[in-house]
Amino acid sequence: MMEKAHRDGTLRADFGPDDLHPLLLSVIGVAHAAPEARRRMVEFILDGLRAQHRRP
Repeated sequence: MMEKAHRDGTLRADFGPDDLHPLLLSVIGVAHAAPEARRRMVEFILDGLRAQHRRP
């Protein structure tokens, strides 16, 4: 999936397999946050993963 996203140009080029585990830990860290805070954190994370030219 990560390779496809790189090929499609939707995932930033410098994100690799070694980055996935720390990212998942950060998502788990906000799992118990209030729903609005959790939603905002996930949006920030996803926005940070997008390739620069794909940002809205």
